[in-house]
Amino acid sequence: MSEPIRLAIDRAMVVFGGGQGLMPELAADAVLARARSGEIQAAVPRLLELMTDDQLGDVEPWTIARLFEDQSWRQWSDEQRECVEAVLDAWWSTLLVLYPFEPGVDDVLATLAVFGLPLVRWLLPLLESLDGSGTLHVRDIVLGGLPGPGWREHQAARLEILGWCRSEPVVMGLAVVGGVHLAPGELGLLLDELL
Repeated sequence: MSEPIRLAIDRAMVVFGGGQGLMPELAADAVLARARSGEIQAAVPRLLELMTDDQLGDVEPWTIARLFEDQSWRQWSDEQRECVEAVLDAWWSTLLVLYPFEPGVDDVLATLAVFGLPLVRWLLPLLESLDGSGTLHVRDIVLGGLPGPGWREHQAARLEILGWCRSEPVVMGLAVVGGVHLAPGELGLLLDELL
């Protein structure tokens, strides 16, 4: 787990009080069961920790986002919402500097889309990371097409991301600085798909 994610989760533990009792040690299925039975506030830090550390086992990361949506997380206190958003920002910023990154850009973006924050929050930093691992993530988005099951209910967001990849700043960024991060022949494949 990256230092920014750890710091954001530590802050969430303070704000949500999730560092008490057994909650910090529970596996994903047990934390989800407790969250669904009325202990969502205490479960938030552990759920975010499991999600961002790819420790959910058979549970998909967007399941956590759906649980938060079901609990109307955007109506929580400002401090609580800011804690959740800080963890999501740290998760995304970590993905932008690492490749490969588990669970992968498809699942991370699908999860972020379910959280319901504006996609520009994630796409602008991705554009700024094209002189590095961001190019590899864009390649995976474009050539993979975001096929994951997390997009079932969020096709509009999926299409928005794929359309954004075809924008002039992204295409120019790939052509000017991003291509050096790709294997021979990949830039041509990528540009063929985008254009």
